[in-house]
Amino acid sequence: MDPFGMTDTGMQRQNNEDAFFLSGGAFYKLPNLFIVADGMGGHNAGEIASAESIRLFKEYCASAPFKKKETLDFLVAGCVYANDGVLAMAEADKSCSGMGTTFTVCVRDKNKLYIAHIGDSRIYAVYDDNVRLLTSDHTFVFEMLKLGQITEEQARTHQRRHMLTKVLGVERGVSLDGFVFEIDCKKILLCSDGLTTMLTDFEISEAARGSNKEIAERLVKRANEKGGADNITVILFDTAGGDEVAAGTRRHNKRTV
Repeated sequence: MDPFGMTDTGMQRQNNEDAFFLSGGAFYKLPNLFIVADGMGGHNAGEIASAESIRLFKEYCASAPFKKKETLDFLVAGCVYANDGVLAMAEADKSCSGMGTTFTVCVRDKNKLYIAHIGDSRIYAVYDDNVRLLTSDHTFVFEMLKLGQITEEQARTHQRRHMLTKVLGVERGVSLDGFVFEIDCKKILLCSDGLTTMLTDFEISEAARGSNKEIAERLVKRANEKGGADNITVILFDTAGGDEVAAGTRRHNKRTV
């Protein structure tokens, strides 16, 4: 899979509130694991939320029962566990009040990619000449875009483009997306919105040449060259054999209270 991940503070922030985790090989009961989290909150609470959400998810992986046929349910349950843990920390410590984080996690098992997602960090399928967005942003502007109320160009500069409608860690009943993607691409890209705010999908596709390390470093560099307005996190891994599988997604929403 040749996975590679990196995070960068960007050009306009002093703290990095992004966090990521990757395991190209087995991680407890899972065949692999990839996570990007982008924290929000006052002072250093954002970086606490993102780091703690990943720690709690890994804690869940270490202790929870697992059945291979229930991989998607396992990922969703891990997100709920992380949500409740981050919320409990915020309730116990006033300095962390109001903190939350995006949380995007996936596991590849043969020709399937299992995804659980909340917030506006993203997962892309990377092809030879283009990229395909697999996740939906949980933002006010993305909802407007889906309804046809604004164009993609307007969405990129809208003053409320960073307003999240869903995050991990702010309420007990968390609602997130969980779905399975039938792999038909060469690579998978996970990233925080620090990348996609600066670069269009076309610009990401143009940069997706070479090794995963080369691509990640190129993407971060180009995002910074265009202003680097936010922290930037990127994970890439190969999907050998994915081109032998017919394209398609099976998508269903998970709502857990």
